Parts: sequence; C-alpha cells; structure tokens
Amino acid sequence: MSPRAVIAAVAITLGLAIVALLLTNKRPPSPTSAQTPTPQATFNPALVTSIGVKRPSGADERVTRNDAGQWHYIAGRIEWPALPPETLVSALAALPAEFSKRSEAAPAAGGPTITLALRDGTAYALRLAPTSLGGRTAAALTTPEGATNILIENSVLDPLLNPGPAGWRSTAAVPSVRDCSRVTLDDGRSSLALARLEGKWSMRRPINARASEPAVSLLLGALADIRVIRFESAESHDLTAMGLTKPALTITAETDVRASDATGNVRVHTVTRELIVGGPADPKGDTRFAAADPDGSILFVIPASAVNALSLAPRNYLHPTVSGVSPGDIFMVAITDTTVTPGGGAGQRGFRRESGGWTTINLDGTRAPADAQAVNDLLEFLTSRPGEPEPFRPDDDIRTLRKIELMDAEGDPSEVLTAGYTSDGLFAVRSGNLLVTFNAANAPAILAMPAFGTLAPEGPAPTTPTMPTDAPTGK
Repeated sequence: MSPRAVIAAVAITLGLAIVALLLTNKRPPSPTSAQTPTPQATFNPALVTSIGVKRPSGADERVTRNDAGQWHYIAGRIEWPALPPETLVSALAALPAEFSKRSEAAPAAGGPTITLALRDGTAYALRLAPTSLGGRTAAALTTPEGATNILIENSVLDPLLNPGPAGWRSTAAVPSVRDCSRVTLDDGRSSLALARLEGKWSMRRPINARASEPAVSLLLGALADIRVIRFESAESHDLTAMGLTKPALTITAETDVRASDATGNVRVHTVTRELIVGGPADPKGDTRFAAADPDGSILFVIPASAVNALSLAPRNYLHPTVSGVSPGDIFMVAITDTTVTPGGGAGQRGFRRESGGWTTINLDGTRAPADAQAVNDLLEFLTSRPGEPEPFRPDDDIRTLRKIELMDAEGDPSEVLTAGYTSDGLFAVRSGNLLVTFNAANAPAILAMPAFGTLAPEGPAPTTPTMPTDAPTGK
C-alpha cells in the first residue's frame, strides 16, 4: 500500500474513534445505574404546626400552633401560651432555600435537633453540628423524600434556637385569667369560688350569693398581673422541698371556649389553668416557687407580694346590697312582725302596686291608699343601699324582728328577707345565707323597727323535751 493510502486509512480510523467516543458520552445512563435521590424540602411555612428542639442536655422543647394561629408550649399535660419572636416567621420562610445548600460532609454528633411538623402530617428534621464555621452550621436534613447533608446559615437558625421554644413561654402566671368563666382560690383552710353566668359574677363558695362586679374585676386584674420572674427546670427540682406538695395557695381558673365543628354545631370545651403556690424561693421570702399543675410540669418563681395581696375573705367579693331583684319587678310587698304571736294577725301588712302607686291590703281584704314614698324607700334600701355583706353562719347572734316578702305580678315570692339587729345593735337584713349589716343607715321607716336599746332581753331558747333515762320504750 502506498504511503498516501496508509495515511488516509489512519485518518479514517481516528475519525471513527472520535465519533464513537462522542456518542458514548451522550448515551443515557444505564437503567441499572444506582443514583441517590435528592431530597426535596419545599414547604409552606404557614403550614408549620409544631416546632421541636431537642438539646444535647436531653431537654426536649416543643411548641404547637392551633387552627387560630396561637402557639402553645407543651410540657406534660400543660399547653402554656407561647409568644415566638417576630423573626421566627422570616426564619421559617428562609428554610426551604437553606435546605438546598448541599454539603459533602456529615455533621459531627453532639448538637441540637430541630423538628418541624406540618399540618398534613409530614415532618422535617435537622440534626445540627455542635459548632459552626464561617457563619454556617453543618446539618443532617431528613425530609419525607430522603436524607442529605447541608450547610445552613446561623442567622436562620438563631430564631429557632436562641432562646428556643422554652424561652417563648408567656410570663403570665395565670394565663388569660381575665377571660375565665370560673375562678377558685383555696389556701387549705378556706375556699372562695366565683362563677360568671351570662356576663354576671356570683359567689358559689362559701355561699351562693351575688358577687360584686368591681371586686371580682379587681381580683382578676391582680391575678393577671402576677408575672413569672424565672422558669425553673422541672427535671432538677424536688416538689416537696419547694413546698408544692402542700401548697400555700391554689388558684384554678376555668374558661369555657365555644367553637363550631365541621357540621356547624357549637361545642364547648373547658380550658383549665392552675397556679399552685409553694414555699419561699429565696432566704428573704421575697419570692415563691409555683407550678402550673400538681405534677410540676412547668415550674417557676413569682413575687411573694403578689400572692400576699390576694384575699379569700368572702365579704370582699360579695355584692353589698341585700336584694338582686329589680324594684320594677316587685308588685307586692308583705311585712310581718315576727315578735307578734303567730296567728295573732296584728303584725301583718301587705302592699300592692296599682295604677302607678301603692295600695295597702288589709287582713279583711279591704284596701286603702298606701304611703307610696315609704314603700319605694324600702325597695330602694333593699336593692341599692350598700352595706357590709358577710356569709350568714348558724351561730350568728341575730335578733330577727321582721320578715319581708317581695312578690312578682302573679303574687309568687321573688325573695324572702328577714330584718333585725346583731348583738352589737347593728341593723341587719338576711337573704338566704347572706347577711348585710348597716352602720350608718337607719332602718326604713315602713318596717317600724323598735330602737335596739328599747328591746327587752330575749328569753332563753326553748328546750327540746327529753325522755327520762328510765322511761319505758316501745308502743
């Protein structure tokens, strides 16, 4: 073969080799080639319903967000209101972009782990290295699609970790107490219970009676003002040593929450908050230990002065007037002199509202015009004049002289009251278990109360006959 032919053959062979090489590089990978999928971490930050942080120390912090957008710190059975920083929103929005910053190296062990849960049940976990480098922290990212290693900016991590969910807890010792439906204070010796029904407060314990709205409002304000000085680690404290197993005071606030379900039906569930006050938290006694439940799921310290300012005395919360009946709803008044022999009749008087005035109804059924001003003064006294309210106790020394019956348009009793004097000579009116005394007010003239100093001494109380010890028994 000639030299020219040899050169041509070599050139053709080289050209074919180059074309084959190019075709090989463009050929798709073999179906059997192993490839690791790249995790996708795209999510809507608004759908994050839970953020958890597990610290290297073992502490596990978690907050959840309800459908109303409210965050709560979860500890045991407690859902404590949480107030995340405003920077949390921007941090969650920046996370998807940070998740795409791949890293070849796996993070070292010993750092915290952040877990995010979404409304649809999916979860994302970030196991962080204990230290950072150049403003970034290595992390092992786990998503529903797989796992990979990334580098994440510290500026994005800081709102999640510093101080973290535990630091977002509200410092109100009795959260949302101003909106509660019922509140109870118990110091182990006495108990005070108040309840709100249809917007009005009443006392349920120690007696059932109307409550003073301003007084209850001041109490709720005082409870709302109790602030947490600092939170304590629940794992490292002895509840008995903190005085929480035999508390000095327990405050329970219950709130009825109404919400519509998927079918449109309104359902009510009750949210209960407790403040259990223990012993002194410092040598001077300026602070006290406290807990949010008997288990000590959340422990903290509060000012002792805030607790000392609370009163359990019922008189401080009772309504200061005798009757809660509106004068316009009273159509008949009956006054009985209880000092007259029963059945004698001379001590009974009746008054009926007629034609804008009042009429006296005599025992024989005859009627005569009544002193309308005197009747109205009585009603004003009973429903508007403030006195000193106290729970009535069986051993109270009250000398009853008058019975007052307030009746509606049908003649049915709306309220039955008794009036008389205390052993100290104070005019007093009793309504059920409520006793109201009046220091400076004279008794209404229509009651015709005798002066206390003119009363004859009361005779001895009648004795109950008893059988002789040797009397025969049986029929």
